[in-house]
Amino acid sequence: MSIGRDRYVALSLVLLVLISSNIHNPIAFVKADESPTEPTTSIIDYHNGTICTIIDYGNGTQDFTIETTLDQSATLSENNNQSFPLVLNNYQGQSLGNKGFGVSSESTHTSETHTEIINQEILMRWEYSVFKGRWDITLGTWVAYVKMGLVVDIKFGMRLPVNITIEYDSPVEFDQSNTTMRAIITPIDLPNFNESLFIFESYFYVEFGGFLIGGPYTWTYGPNYDLSQSFETPLGEAIAFPIPPIPALSIAEFEVPILGTFLQIDLGVQPGFGSKKITAKMSATGDAQAVEGTNITWSYPNQSVPFVVRFGDYDPSVDWALVTLSDFRYYFTQFYVRFWLMFDFGSWIEWALHDFEIPLVTVDMSSLIKNSDWNIGSPQSIDLWFRQPATVHDIAVTDVIPSTYKCYPGDVINITVVVENKGTSPEAFNVSLYYDTHLITRTQTSQVLENMTSRSLYFEWDTTSVPLGNYTIKAEVSSVPDEVDVTNNEKTDGVITIGLYGLLAIVVDGLGNPILNAVVEIVGQQQANTDTNGEARFSLAKGLYQVRASKGTLNNSIGVNLTQDTVLRISLMPPPYGPKADFTVNPETANVGQLVTLDPSISTPGCNGTNQMPITKYSWDFGDGNKTDTTTPIIYHAFSSSGIYYPTLTVYASGATPETDAITHRVVVMSVPVGGYSISLTQHNTSMPSSVYLALLIMLSAVFTTVRRKTRREKTTSI
Repeated sequence: MSIGRDRYVALSLVLLVLISSNIHNPIAFVKADESPTEPTTSIIDYHNGTICTIIDYGNGTQDFTIETTLDQSATLSENNNQSFPLVLNNYQGQSLGNKGFGVSSESTHTSETHTEIINQEILMRWEYSVFKGRWDITLGTWVAYVKMGLVVDIKFGMRLPVNITIEYDSPVEFDQSNTTMRAIITPIDLPNFNESLFIFESYFYVEFGGFLIGGPYTWTYGPNYDLSQSFETPLGEAIAFPIPPIPALSIAEFEVPILGTFLQIDLGVQPGFGSKKITAKMSATGDAQAVEGTNITWSYPNQSVPFVVRFGDYDPSVDWALVTLSDFRYYFTQFYVRFWLMFDFGSWIEWALHDFEIPLVTVDMSSLIKNSDWNIGSPQSIDLWFRQPATVHDIAVTDVIPSTYKCYPGDVINITVVVENKGTSPEAFNVSLYYDTHLITRTQTSQVLENMTSRSLYFEWDTTSVPLGNYTIKAEVSSVPDEVDVTNNEKTDGVITIGLYGLLAIVVDGLGNPILNAVVEIVGQQQANTDTNGEARFSLAKGLYQVRASKGTLNNSIGVNLTQDTVLRISLMPPPYGPKADFTVNPETANVGQLVTLDPSISTPGCNGTNQMPITKYSWDFGDGNKTDTTTPIIYHAFSSSGIYYPTLTVYASGATPETDAITHRVVVMSVPVGGYSISLTQHNTSMPSSVYLALLIMLSAVFTTVRRKTRREKTTSI
């Protein structure tokens, strides 16, 4: 970057002021009273880094020297969904915000990550009144005054922000066990924030006023340069160059006559710094003790440094623990100097091309400061508060689980009750179990349950002599001393029905179809007719029953042991019968060699008087000398010559009475016609006299012979 000549002057003046040790003695140019008087010196310390030195010559003239050295630090702020303003101090020592950080002692940390922003800054200010004087004008009495002076004000500062993230596992237990925490550092570059401050002001002022002219009137003149810079806090191998580049040496300056301008070549020098060491101290108080990692050191960005804290009841007077990270220090361990050539054109070339520079080299001069201990620090701290949980007493019934929700009087129902200790200390308790308001049973011995654990208790309910009905089951645990919540000491879980069992009888025929108006009888007790769904319903006590179904001449009976709601299926079968054979032929008239489909799917099974007996075999006699047996219904067959055939199907249903049945169908097979004509033999009228039939046959034969001769003659002619 190029810096104008006026800035060179300003920077030279800065260096002059910084290295000068005699500037504290101002020069008094004019004195209102020339009488020799020994000057007196007064020093005022404002206890804020500012010291004012006043030299009074005793003749109306006073000189002032004001020097301010500020060493301030920004505060920490925590990112935990709360708003804590970032506090910095400007170069005049005026607060830019309210100071505040920390989690209150009422906070209890869980599994969270806390991000802290640490800003470390050292601000210095030199303000010199190089000359300051006052002159009074009198004409017998005071009329007016004139003040004038020359002031040089230099401010320099360094502010290095980083993020500190504190991580730890949750929850923190106050049981004297070790908890490992981790501190992670991340350098940052805050937006709209200058990490380095470099401000130079030098001005001459005149002030006057008087009895007749009023006032005061002030006039000032002088340069004001703000060369502050923003950069990311350097850590590890990173380097920052916060100081404005200074042209330290002019190598050449000459005019270029052809271009009508001049060229000045300067050697630019700019120092930079870095760090491989940022430190902090860890401490623990209250119900916490620091175990390991009291001195934390980071050497590179995003480094995670562990430290160990033990939590327990170490201080009976408090119920909190405080872990603190404090005394953050940034050590300057790396020092670099960058060199480059700066080309400064004059006249129109500077307007057209602008000044430019050529980098030369960056020299690592860290060895010059390796034995030094230069650092800047922050007096702020990161405070992590942990509160030891207070003793809580709370016992609760969390579940009631019966083995069934319906039973018959005399059944024994198993019921599980789950009890949970939701408090922080072991508890002793009793559990009672009720149906409606009647006590089923109560635990006779006290149960002891550790905190934050649960236990299942098992009960039996003998329903003998309990009337039929619906009953609500409730479990109740006894309250414990100082219990915080007694609303969860009991729990109700559903309704258990003690009653008769339901018997649903479904009456069907041999094919599974429901039978309407069949009579279903619980032998010796009750009966009912079936509905359109073939169903009849009964309510019965537990026991053995004979159930009989009948309609017309058909009847069937089945025994059942009723121990729960039951569905009983009863089939009414007709007397034994054999299978019924039948099949379809497609096509019924076919050509020689054409496949004919024979489908016996319409055949029906037989019955043995109790159950259906399915068809297990299909035997085929195709009438052309071919025979075959199949277990599947459909078969395909082609006849090799024309004629009328009578295929026969025999079906077998083993166990039926009888077991077989047969049927025969006719198939007409025709030869492929010659010359495009065919004679159908599929239809004839048996009522026609035979003489007429013979005459018709002779006529057709004559026509056929004539056609064949004509066809041969046409073929001979064409040859």
